[in-house]
Amino acid sequence: MPNMEPEEPAFQPIGSLATRILRSALASASTGNSSKAKATDSETTGRRELAPAVSSEIGPPLGGTGSARPPTTEAMAEMSQVDLDRTAMASVPQRLARRLVWRLGNGLEAPRELRLIGEAPLDPVDLETAVANLKPMLRTAPPQALAAALAELRSLTCRPSGSEVDLVATAWVERLATWPADIAIWALREWPSRSKWWPTWHEIEGLMERRAHERLELYRRLRARLGGGSRS
Repeated sequence: MPNMEPEEPAFQPIGSLATRILRSALASASTGNSSKAKATDSETTGRRELAPAVSSEIGPPLGGTGSARPPTTEAMAEMSQVDLDRTAMASVPQRLARRLVWRLGNGLEAPRELRLIGEAPLDPVDLETAVANLKPMLRTAPPQALAAALAELRSLTCRPSGSEVDLVATAWVERLATWPADIAIWALREWPSRSKWWPTWHEIEGLMERRAHERLELYRRLRARLGGGSRS
């Protein structure tokens, strides 16, 4: 998981937050990158599907050798939780994927845990291929895209009565920029369907942690060569 602590962000006086967000992000980006960045859709599509209840042991989908061309950020942001996790697993070569299973963690809301089955040595090429295929799915969003999504969120939510402060745009952009692009964009778009109020960082971080868990765990464990007591 990205190494972020749910501390209270900095604040600034009330103003046109959407405008300040965009100006702050655009000022920090180069002119070249600015011309290439794609703004996020301005339309909120509503609540996304969450992962349904699953059995205690689920194996990865049988695929080919893994895909080195993942879906676009926009496509991934629109996927259901189930399809998003399957997409990550589809990037793993079939020979390695057959050795991996996801099991429910301890507790009703505990995230699923990755397990390696069998004792045969793992093929280093399969591991390297899987890690290389997953890397594009971990790329972060450019500041401009995050700023646009924050501006949209600001236009669709309101502050508690009597609030005299707004979150500093740069604090949000910096923290969101440590997460996969589709995860950050999805969380900002998802929030207005859950609450009419502007979220705390802790709330947005919680959404991202749940949605990104399996992808980040898969990548971390593969990079560590599935060590640390992974056999069942």
